[in-house]
Amino acid sequence: MKGQNFHYKDGAENQLLNIFKSDQFNKNSTWFDYRDTWNMFYHLTPERKNLLNWGIFDGENNLNVLELGSGCGAITTALSEIEAISSITCVEGEKSRYEVSKLRHAKLSDKIKFVNANIADFKPDKLFDIVAVIGVLEYSGKYIDDETPYEEFLNIVKRFLKPSGKLVLAIENQLGHKYLAGAVEDHYQKPYIGISDYACYEGIRTFTKNELTQKLKKVGFNYQKFYYPFPDYKMPKVILSEDCFKNEDFDWLTLLDFPTEQYVQKPFYNFDERAFLNLIKDNTDPGIFMNSFLIVTSANEISRKKPTLLAAKMNVLRANEFKTIKSFVSTEQNNIEVIEENLSTGKKTSSNYIKKADNLGILLVDAILSEDIPKIKEYMKIWDSYLNARSVDVTSNSIGITNVWAKYTSLKLSSFYKNATCFLSNDSLDLIPYNILNTHDKGYVIDLEWKLNVDLLPKELILDRGMFWIINRAIRISGRKGSAITNGKWNVPKSIQKIIPLYDQRSLEIFEEWFQHYVCIGEIPAYKSIDSIIRKHRNPKNRFKNWFKSLLKKQLERLRRSKKIVRIAKKISD
Repeated sequence: MKGQNFHYKDGAENQLLNIFKSDQFNKNSTWFDYRDTWNMFYHLTPERKNLLNWGIFDGENNLNVLELGSGCGAITTALSEIEAISSITCVEGEKSRYEVSKLRHAKLSDKIKFVNANIADFKPDKLFDIVAVIGVLEYSGKYIDDETPYEEFLNIVKRFLKPSGKLVLAIENQLGHKYLAGAVEDHYQKPYIGISDYACYEGIRTFTKNELTQKLKKVGFNYQKFYYPFPDYKMPKVILSEDCFKNEDFDWLTLLDFPTEQYVQKPFYNFDERAFLNLIKDNTDPGIFMNSFLIVTSANEISRKKPTLLAAKMNVLRANEFKTIKSFVSTEQNNIEVIEENLSTGKKTSSNYIKKADNLGILLVDAILSEDIPKIKEYMKIWDSYLNARSVDVTSNSIGITNVWAKYTSLKLSSFYKNATCFLSNDSLDLIPYNILNTHDKGYVIDLEWKLNVDLLPKELILDRGMFWIINRAIRISGRKGSAITNGKWNVPKSIQKIIPLYDQRSLEIFEEWFQHYVCIGEIPAYKSIDSIIRKHRNPKNRFKNWFKSLLKKQLERLRRSKKIVRIAKKISD
């Protein structure tokens, strides 16, 4: 049995080669310039590493790993940063992708070996502790010449493993809830192909949870642990374990952002995915309908780790010093502990999980979607009470908004809530409804991770910012068109606009542009004047260019600055 000639490209290979040749490449920030170009962002985003960076190999050491179908090397990078792994062998059949990954990891040649070969033709000189198969199994029908190509592929993998070795397999779920809701099938780019059982089958397909279980057992992978990356295995933000579905005290649905994010498709809104999964979890195994699988499987029993991981949530589209992983673990005392780790410093903090709590942000979104005005008023009042509890008495000596704030306001693009009368402490920026939990007798504030280097924050900024994210979520779920703010009003039905405050649209949009840039890049784009910004960003290689284009188009033109500036903005944007 021989493999078919392997030719798989997505068009990004040449551009990636040029990037990795450049001494300007930075694995922590280069992605930012390509966040609007799917095939480039896919290869560069730090979110690719989330599939494996949450502790999947904790407790193990000196692992020899074989990565089959290593592509352009995003998962290779993730593997290379895991302490438990001592060596990696990467096999890639497409020559251009092999070259990209080899160049990408040129400084790690002592740890990583690269092989340009079809998987079916690869002949290793040793057996491995781990074989990683990430987004590869589904192509077996196209590239393996056998009557049962998927089982044959798994047989090949098994021959590469030590008797105690493990296969780590990631693949889409044929019955994923995003597909049921109308998302296109990833490989055919049409909706309902998979859930119609591939009537237009061209050698590529995914499987249900039960089918994968049976195929793995058929070739001797008798022990399996399923995990569920969300929104999918490609760029996961959350990893759920099977154990989380069995723990009645753990609300895993609040970790997921619906509707499922789509990369190359217009949004789909055939049904409410969150409501669907909420119904499913009370009737059957939710894993049957999760979007993707991450499976750790072996011929031998896999030991269970203590404490038991329920879920992990990663925030890595940030500057290096702000990247975090939050793990939810079940302890032997049947409690749930929340452990947050800073990926830059390694510092960990822990807290108790709040059981049986309602997330105020989700409640508010649901009330807006159902146009339940009494509920909206009730939840807004609860939120306002939390803000008022953090209000600061302002005197003529304490009102200065300085440092970070002053650097940005020096652009003189906005008044920045100049008429504000109520101010909050400088750690209140994230006091939005999604970070407020209510139980039947008590409320909790969580995740106030941003403490800006300012004296005080206007209450109106926090209200606007919280509503900005609430309305964005409601727009996505409902399928309404446009942005959160349209013509100076929240993009919700008129009946709701009357009861939701909007204090300073212009200031909010500019501030949020600046803040997201600061979080993602870790640097403050502080300039003395508009002209200095334009001069700095005439250089097309400048890594702030995309942010600058957006700021010019959205803000300078909207604010009707001089014709000269608008003319330059248009030229740069084009």
